[in-house]
Amino acid sequence: MDIYLTSKVKRLVIILTGIFIVQREYLKDIIPMGIFMMIITIL
Repeated sequence: MDIYLTSKVKRLVIILTGIFIVQREYLKDIIPMGIFMMIITIL
């Protein structure tokens, strides 16, 4: 169960990273990486 859970979390992080990169490319928003890393560590 723990292995299944960690794989789900890893997938979620990858998806969030992809969304973040896409938003950054299209919107050219300046989002501090510190906030993004904090969100990842909370997950």
